[in-house]
Amino acid sequence: MAFDDMLSEHQAYLFERNGFVNAGPLISEAEADQLADEILTIIERREDPNSPQPLRIANLSREAEKPIWQIVNIWQASEAFSQLLKNEKLKHYISKLTGKSDFRIWHDQVQYKPSHVGGRLSWHQDLPKWPVMKGGTQLTAWIALDDAGPQNGCMVMVPGSHLRGNQNEWLHQHDGRWQLGHNDSFMSEPTQVLCPVQKGHVHFHDSLTWHSSGPNLSGQPRRAIALHFMDTETLFNCQGDHLMKEHIASEDGQPIQGYPFLPI
Repeated sequence: MAFDDMLSEHQAYLFERNGFVNAGPLISEAEADQLADEILTIIERREDPNSPQPLRIANLSREAEKPIWQIVNIWQASEAFSQLLKNEKLKHYISKLTGKSDFRIWHDQVQYKPSHVGGRLSWHQDLPKWPVMKGGTQLTAWIALDDAGPQNGCMVMVPGSHLRGNQNEWLHQHDGRWQLGHNDSFMSEPTQVLCPVQKGHVHFHDSLTWHSSGPNLSGQPRRAIALHFMDTETLFNCQGDHLMKEHIASEDGQPIQGYPFLPI
């Protein structure tokens, strides 16, 4: 089957209108299982000086007993994840969704919510968390390594929110209690859509789409990897700060270069 046949015009339309879309299968269940096991291995060996390490391993949850494990640039520590970045379907999907062909990996990010105790992730947008960027186009490919549904903390998104600009400070301030904070009906009563994703499937969202995820109340883990992409028109803002900033080799206002920032 040709790659273009695997992503319909309607799916591309939904991405443009809503700011997110489930694109369907990307990798096999066996490949997803291998990657899921790799996550556990890398967490276990995170303090081993003789093992390759990702750029960062941290617990994003405000509650230590309800962890959300984040691993940034796991590809540095895992050949299997390094190979995932070279998946040819991703390039075709992104080109069809955006109409552009020149994209690079900004960074990857594993999100692992253990069974029963995996915590909630608050409402946010991605791009405002990357203040070293300006201009260009950015999007995320979110690949489920376990079935992700309401019981184990799948994502929730607000359709059309990517057209509202930077609302991240307001989202953090109200975090779901939106009726208290705005007279605009879109802002105070936004439509919230659950986004379940099957193991091995990929879900795309725009860098300004509002999203969150609930706690993992199930007996199953929720492991996934988000691949954050930027196009070659994305420029460096030296006034911003980010974990990746020290790896950028560009002058202020120039296209972001440096590190590998792997092309796709």
